[in-house]
Formats: sequence, structure tokens, C-alpha cells
Amino acid sequence: MERLMTFLLAVPAPLWGLTGAIVGAGAALIAATIANRGSTERLRLQLAHDVTERTQQRQADLRKEVYLDVAAHLMKANALLGSLALIDVAKRPPLDELNGVLVSAMRVQMVSSATTASAAGTLLTCFEATVRSLLESAAPAQKKRVEAEIAREHFRGCDVETRRILSEIALIDESGAENEPMRLAKHRSYGAARDRQSLAEAQLVARETELLALQQQYAREYLPHFEAFGKAMSGLISAMRAELGMPLGMSSPAAENARWKQAGSELGEFVETVGRR
Repeated sequence: MERLMTFLLAVPAPLWGLTGAIVGAGAALIAATIANRGSTERLRLQLAHDVTERTQQRQADLRKEVYLDVAAHLMKANALLGSLALIDVAKRPPLDELNGVLVSAMRVQMVSSATTASAAGTLLTCFEATVRSLLESAAPAQKKRVEAEIAREHFRGCDVETRRILSEIALIDESGAENEPMRLAKHRSYGAARDRQSLAEAQLVARETELLALQQQYAREYLPHFEAFGKAMSGLISAMRAELGMPLGMSSPAAENARWKQAGSELGEFVETVGRR
């Protein structure tokens, strides 16, 4: 102990000052290092939080875009499926529009939660079966539409021919020329043309009546698909609204099912009423 005290007393005073400065600088350096390390960690956490928030926002924006897209396609598809027996598929191919539902619903499955993806899968299964069945149901009406259009064109041709002969008879009468054989020949032609026109008109009326009956039959066959597809749409819409934090309102499954059931009943009553008229 005495040796240690002797050694410490032998150390020059300036050296003690230098030692104190070194110790103080070391302590400051350690404190700065600790502070910098804490600041770096906070910055890293903040950057990670910002990246997470931006990623979540991008995902939310993408979901909104995808959900709006599938909703738009579903609205178009629902209207198209109800009118498959009414439209001219040669001018408006239905699959071009219906495929949009398949693509948009599959996109929903890629960006949504498990619940919404499951609802989209249920919709796809129901939609594919609905489209396949309704295309088959609409086929007779589409075939009859072609027959009615052919009958309509034939009637128009007969009408044009009848009017042409009638105008020729009028010209003969106006000329005052004594050409009884020509006049009689034209009247015979006119009579034959009128008979062809009457027959063409009867055929047209028959084709259009048959077409109307097939369209009403399609409407009746559409009803169960209307309710089933409506429930599948309701399930997907409810899931998408819940995922986006939107209130369910009338889009809750129970409310939507009741609405689709009521709509199906009203449509069925309408079809039956029209069919009896």
C-alpha cells in the first residue's frame, strides 16, 4: 500500500491532467457511441415502419382497384346473363364480356385475404356453372332468332316486290295506253306477289311467336341461377366490404339473400304474368 502511495505521489501533476482528459474523452466517446447506436436503431425502426406503411397502403390501393374492377364486371355479367335469349350473339359475343368476370375474380384471389379469396372461389365455381347452363338454355332462342331474322328478310323482299308491281300497274293506268293484256298480266303478278307476301308474313309471325315463347322459357330457367349467382355475388361483396373496413349495411349476407330471394320471386311472377298475356 505504501509503495502504491509512493508511486502515485511521484506522478507529475501535468500527467494527472492529461490522464483526466484522456479518461473524459473516452467516457464522452463511449456515451456518443451509445447515443449514436440508439439513434441508428430508432432510425432503422422508423424506416422499417415507413416501408411497412407504404406497402400496406399500396396493397390497400391495389385491393380497391381490383375490387372495383370485379364489381363492374359482375354488374355487366348479371345484366348480360339475364338477356342471353334477347341479344344477338353474333353482334355481341357474350363470352367476350363474361370472361372479364373470371379474370377479375382470379385477381381478387391474388390480392385479398383468405376469407375474400374463398368467397371469390365460390363465385367462380357458381359463375362457371351458371354460364355453361344458361348458354345451353339460350341456344334454342338464339337459333329461333336466326330463323325469325331470315323470315323477316323474306317478308321484306316480298313486300318490296309487291310494291314494285303495284307501282308498275299505276304507271300503266296513268299512261292511258290501251294494253289490256299487259294490265291483266301485271294484276296476276300482283295477286301472286300478295299471296307470297301474306305467306311470308304468316311465317314471320309464327317465328316471332315461337321466339317469344322461348325467351319466356329462358327467363323461367334463369330464375334459379339468378338467385344462386346473386347469393355468390353477395358473399363476395360482403367479404370485400368487410376487408376494406366498410359498413355492411344491406350487403350483409342475410340481407342480400333476402333481397335476391325477393327479386327472384318478383321476376318469376313477372314472367308468368307476361306468359299468360
